[in-house]
Amino acid sequence: MEEPQQPQHNEKFQLLTEWSKWLITINFAAATGCTIVFQKAVENGAEKLIGPLQLAILFFAISIVIAVVLIFLISIGYLKTLNKSFWIAVAQLACFLLALVFFGIWIKIKACTKPKPEPARCVMCKTP
Repeated sequence: MEEPQQPQHNEKFQLLTEWSKWLITINFAAATGCTIVFQKAVENGAEKLIGPLQLAILFFAISIVIAVVLIFLISIGYLKTLNKSFWIAVAQLACFLLALVFFGIWIKIKACTKPKPEPARCVMCKTP
């Protein structure tokens, strides 16, 4: 029985490129969602809670930049060995995971923080 052949060198770079494209999509969607939440938090006066959210957005963005650089370097043929591209991919994944950690911290802080009570409003005249 023959052993299945391992992917060719170019196929490994192709898989790495596809992985980076997938991670760009996930990072972009997550950063967009965080930005929307960030805007709502600022509008509602929750400035104390936005630090971890800002870091999450930052690390999602850094992960996107690393992925774009990795794809570019592969496409121009600069990365000839998988060793260099492996470490760039590790940095990309590390930034993504850091972003998830900071987003999780924000969720934990948000869950432990009591919302500000809204001022009482007059039911009849609809004014505060």
